[in-house]
Amino acid sequence: MKKQLAKVLIAFAFFFSFAPTSLRGRGEQSTAAQASTKTLTVPGLRDPVTVRRDERGIPYIEAKNDADLYFAQGYVIASDRLWQMDLLRRNERGELAEVLGNAIERAVLVCDTNVIHSHHLPPTLQTAEASGTGTRMTLASAIASFERDLIVDTLKSTSGNIAKAARQLESTERILGYKIKKYGIDSTRFRQ
Repeated sequence: MKKQLAKVLIAFAFFFSFAPTSLRGRGEQSTAAQASTKTLTVPGLRDPVTVRRDERGIPYIEAKNDADLYFAQGYVIASDRLWQMDLLRRNERGELAEVLGNAIERAVLVCDTNVIHSHHLPPTLQTAEASGTGTRMTLASAIASFERDLIVDTLKSTSGNIAKAARQLESTERILGYKIKKYGIDSTRFRQ
């Protein structure tokens, strides 16, 4: 029973990481990948607030006062996590099948290991188009973004020690220094 529960929980995480954006509640703010801008009028704000997102979907909030900033931050977090709150509510009420259908149950039944992979899911959930996870970036920019994130994470775990980070990444200090400069990473901010 514990193995089956673990499979179901892994499947939920997998399913919702590739779920269409309509299920996750995205789209309230504009992103760099979107050409359109959406203006919302939200009661409770004193002054206009601007929310913009970078190419990775990270929100940047500009407000004229702290109260509006905190309000907008709460709004952005709630809009990004609406799918998660809905999932938890449906789980508590026993209504997950309304959203998931039998996709997770099917995946658990056909899975022959302790891990559910994409090939265990129905074909409509296996494609980027069907799941709404198609990328809007080039291969070069995706690789650069991944490389930058990997370097930042390694610098965090090594407290900004470039030599130690280079060893962990199986690279040289010179190459890592070049990449740090290329991506504009300030390694000193990770020192403790």
